[in-house]
Amino acid sequence: MTTQKDVGTPAAMSHNDRRADVEGPIAPVKSPIISERAPTLATSAVTLRRRLLTTILPVTLAPLAIASALGYTQTETQLKEKALLQLEEVSLLTSEASAVFLQNGLKYPDLIASDPQLLQVIEAAVAQVAAEGLTQKPIDELEQQFAESKLLSN
Repeated sequence: MTTQKDVGTPAAMSHNDRRADVEGPIAPVKSPIISERAPTLATSAVTLRRRLLTTILPVTLAPLAIASALGYTQTETQLKEKALLQLEEVSLLTSEASAVFLQNGLKYPDLIASDPQLLQVIEAAVAQVAAEGLTQKPIDELEQQFAESKLLSN
């Protein structure tokens, strides 16, 4: 409530001022035009925050996402190439080892054929296997029979 000291002398006050003094303070009227044009501080801060999020965040994250995708595909390609190179190396080593094995395997029959004593022992073993009928027996039975020494002669 305003007093006469605040407003001034009674003679200087208008009729409306005296009426406001009697009725109480006048509340400010909000005009829809003024409130639309001048947003409050809280709404402008939210708007600024949203604007920053909608502009700066995509601008900074988009290049990071693109760089990550490119890095991923490049790394994946390099790993595939490295794996293929390793497979080629392993297959080359395997083929060389197979060739050496086959060449060495062909040398043994020549060594056996060149030794007459060894040929006699092999012929005697083949005759003993045929005489005892070992080729007709199951493998499990032969394993039990020759479990101790694994030799034809006991």
